[in-house]
Amino acid sequence: MSLSHCSQWLREALAVNHGEPHIFIVGTKRDLMSRTAFSEVEDHAMRIAEEVGAEFWSVSSKTGDGVPNLFCRMAALSFDTSVRKEKETENGAITVGSDLVSLKQSTVSRVKPNQKCSGCNK
Repeated sequence: MSLSHCSQWLREALAVNHGEPHIFIVGTKRDLMSRTAFSEVEDHAMRIAEEVGAEFWSVSSKTGDGVPNLFCRMAALSFDTSVRKEKETENGAITVGSDLVSLKQSTVSRVKPNQKCSGCNK
């Protein structure tokens, strides 16, 4: 069972990579198992996930059940991490996305309220 190798694979992956990755254990054959077998595998997977600090997600590759929620979770965690890192590194230097929104008063002239566009009749 490949589930029993998760701890070893994680150690190996972390040994050659830096940073603090989000860790997921994803079961992909949910639709191929009986409820009893799935319950046993899910319990085992949840124990391993807890041991290694991972989230466990059960999905069906065949039907797609659970896949959109998993990808939304991954995207949300990645976005949150990106925002946090950007906030931590703000030190006056411009970084990607740091100058997209500015609360400073614009130097662009304001349109006067009584002006009309060329196509307006009123």
